[in-house]
Amino acid sequence: MITFHYHAIEKALSFLDFKSGKALISYNKLTLAMYEYKNKGYDLNIKAYASALSVIDAYIKKEEEHGLDTTKLKADLANLSKDIEFSNEGGIYELTKQELLRTKDSNFKELALNRVSVRDYDE
Repeated sequence: MITFHYHAIEKALSFLDFKSGKALISYNKLTLAMYEYKNKGYDLNIKAYASALSVIDAYIKKEEEHGLDTTKLKADLANLSKDIEFSNEGGIYELTKQELLRTKDSNFKELALNRVSVRDYDE
């Protein structure tokens, strides 16, 4: 469930016309699942958990840009990431049109290994 919920937040982050607060339901479900996972003593050093932390971090930054009070979100991130190192495993990655077009003639292996979801286009 952690991957499912952080993916919904990633999707919200990918839109050019980001709507502040729209991903809060997914955020609440994600953090609930993460607290439950953590409280049961499961291994926190897995990619899905680290990716979720990274997405939460990206989400906080985006909401701050839009003026949302992120005090609770930052407290959740601090609690969920206590004693854990995480990096940029999730969130969004912006490509220019030229970068995207440069890959149009890739072979299948390159496509499979470098697959990304594109949610919006911009010139």
